[in-house]
Order: sequence, then structure tokens, then C-alpha cells
Amino acid sequence: SSSSSSSTSTSSMSMLGHLQHMSIAIKIAPIWFLSNYCYNTSLNHTSIASSTVLASTGSLFTFLFAVFCGEERFNQSKCIGVLLCVLGGISTAFGDASEEGEEEEDGNFGPTEKIMGDTAGLLSAIGYGAYTVLIKAKCPSSESRYSMQLLFGYIGLFNMVFLIPAFFLVDWTVVNLTWVVLGMIVMKGLLDNVLSDYLWARAVVLTSATVATVGLGLTIPLAFATDLTMGNLNTDVAGVWGNVFGALSVLIGFVLVNVGSADERHEHHG
Repeated sequence: SSSSSSSTSTSSMSMLGHLQHMSIAIKIAPIWFLSNYCYNTSLNHTSIASSTVLASTGSLFTFLFAVFCGEERFNQSKCIGVLLCVLGGISTAFGDASEEGEEEEDGNFGPTEKIMGDTAGLLSAIGYGAYTVLIKAKCPSSESRYSMQLLFGYIGLFNMVFLIPAFFLVDWTVVNLTWVVLGMIVMKGLLDNVLSDYLWARAVVLTSATVATVGLGLTIPLAFATDLTMGNLNTDVAGVWGNVFGALSVLIGFVLVNVGSADERHEHHG
């Protein structure tokens, strides 16, 4: 009896095989692609400020999906922390807009085009929250049981296979892709999507979906600190205060989300 229970425990903790990795990847791949596609579409059809604000809501959707799916518990610290991070993203976006004349940029988009761009940005944030929680739910908590490299390899493979027809359709009907442009796309994919998403996905599994997503918002205070060091601060007073408030909101929000996660772990073990 003890030997059978031991063997059952060993098998349940064994390394995931290729078929299991493929099963997880094929669920994540379409949501990952659509989320990234909608985000890039929003950049073409709405202002940078609007796109940034909508992207910052990704942490809110991640938190809501995680609570709804039972991956995380709802607590006050997490909720306030996530809202502060969203507020920080909004404040930074409008602070930058005041310096760069975002009002003039908005004039380049018609009402219908802007609505389409804002809708795409919102769908991107919802998709981001969905596949973040999906990664946390489907990947084992122990890194010894699966390979994140293999998982992302299958995600890329599935997207490549299913999207090859669309690639040739765009090449023939919309624009002729040169080898130089194709090379730049590949380099961008390797250095941006692959590396950053790989590190972020590991953070999702090792911490939580909400902590990892809010952690991405730390680019706001880090960018502010870089501008401060290099003397590239916004010259507009409203813009400066918007960036300061945004950076502080994200920092405080990140701390609160981690405090909430720590309390959640203590309650679980207790």
C-alpha cells in the first residue's frame, strides 16, 4: 500500500512530456497572439496616451481573472495596490501627453478610428490578463516538472504554422516584405517578445499572476529615475507632477500587492 502511494506520488510529480507541453501551449498560443495583435493595432489607430492607459488596465484584469478562477484570493491590500498601479499608468500617460502635445496627435484620428483603436487596446488588456492567469493555472509550480523554453517554443511553433497563410496573404496583397524588413521582424521577436516574455512567464509561475503583472509596471519609476539621472525630465510642470505621482503610485502599489500576496501565503499555510 505504501509502495503504491509512493509510486503514485512520484508519477504525479514527474516531468511533463512533449504532449503535455503542447497541450498547454495550444491553449495559450491564440490568446497570446490576439493580445499582441490588438495592442499593435491600437497603436496605429489611437493616441499613445490612450493606448498606454488601456494597457495599464492589464494588471486589473489579471487580478480579477485570478480571483475568479480561484488562483488567488481577494484581499484589500492587493486590490488597492492594483488600482494604484493602474492610476500610476494613467497619470504617467497624461503627464507625457502634456509635454508631447498629445492633444494635437489625437486630431490625426477620426472618431471611428479612435474607437476602434481604444477597443483594440481594451481587448489586448483583457487578453493579457487571460493568458497570464492561464500560464499560472496550467504550469506546475515546480520548475523541475516542466520546461519554460519548450513551452514557449511550442507557442511560437503553433503560431508560426497557423499564421503562415496569413503571412503570405499580407505579402501578396498589402505590402511586399523585403529580406531586410523580415530580418528586423525576426530580431525584434527574438530580443523583445521571446526574452521578455520568457522572463515574465517565469515570474508568473514563481510568484503569482498579479505580482508579475504589477512588476512590469516598475518600468514607470525606473524610466523616471533614468530621465532624472540623465536630465531629460519633462519641462512642463503638470507633466513633471504627473510623472512623479505615476512613479510613486506604481511603487506603492507594487509593495501593497506583495504585502497582500504574503498575507495570502500565511493564511494558506496557517
